[in-house]
Amino acid sequence: MAIFADNDIQKLLQQAEQRLSGGAIVPKQASTALTTAKQVGEDVNALAPKQDKVEVRVPRAQITSERKGKNTAGPEWFDLPKTNLTPEFKRDWQLLRMRNVLDPKHQRKALRSSVPEYSQVGRVIAGPTDPYSARLGRREKKKTLLESVMSVHNDAKLESKYYSIQDKKREGRKAFYKSVVAKRRRKN
Repeated sequence: MAIFADNDIQKLLQQAEQRLSGGAIVPKQASTALTTAKQVGEDVNALAPKQDKVEVRVPRAQITSERKGKNTAGPEWFDLPKTNLTPEFKRDWQLLRMRNVLDPKHQRKALRSSVPEYSQVGRVIAGPTDPYSARLGRREKKKTLLESVMSVHNDAKLESKYYSIQDKKREGRKAFYKSVVAKRRRKN
């Protein structure tokens, strides 16, 4: 093993710092035991010469914001994958966009009409800490979003609403007047 003196080690470290930073570094004086030791006849209160601090700058790899040709949204978005446009996904996206039509009493934020460039579809799994009353039963679980929405949707309510609207539209016409007269005759 080679034996190096303190000033040889200092020179090697300076050269390594210079290579890492890619720029010129001002050489600093080597501090050895000989220069810092007290010489005969020197004043005890004399200070050692000031040494300049050397900054070491390590170049960082720059993150490019260009995502062209990549299949993910990038590390800032946890590498969210590109949207896989299957017919099922398109149907579910359309259903989410038109959810205000299915349930007009609940106001929800409108979604954009275009499909997001990066998205992911998953399945909600009940955790072990969730209470059993909060979990869905086997019969309540549906395979698609459309099936789950349609199972909750009340067809009888829609049908009665449709007929009430149609009755209002028929008011004032000849057929409506005849049905009113017929109802009066049945009462008598």
